[in-house]
Amino acid sequence: MVQDQHERKLLADAVGAQPTVCRLQAELPINHQRLAQRHNSELEALRWHLNRSGELDRTLSRSAVDDFTVDAATGFVTDVAVSVLRAAGWP
Repeated sequence: MVQDQHERKLLADAVGAQPTVCRLQAELPINHQRLAQRHNSELEALRWHLNRSGELDRTLSRSAVDDFTVDAATGFVTDVAVSVLRAAGWP
């Protein structure tokens, strides 16, 4: 995950090319619901991820490191993947 412009530059330097960065975005209540399903028996991990999700959302909004954003709130994973490919302009 790339959280700021410095990390984006480090990634570009590491791979020798400019990356295309897509932010998959869903409202926090949806993220929280998904996290609760994923960590339903791990309360400490769930608590950490719930806190981190809000923090990360604010960080990514401020840094504007993404080239484009795709709504990941609805649809199947394959639908989101197709949306990413289209937004990136990849065939």
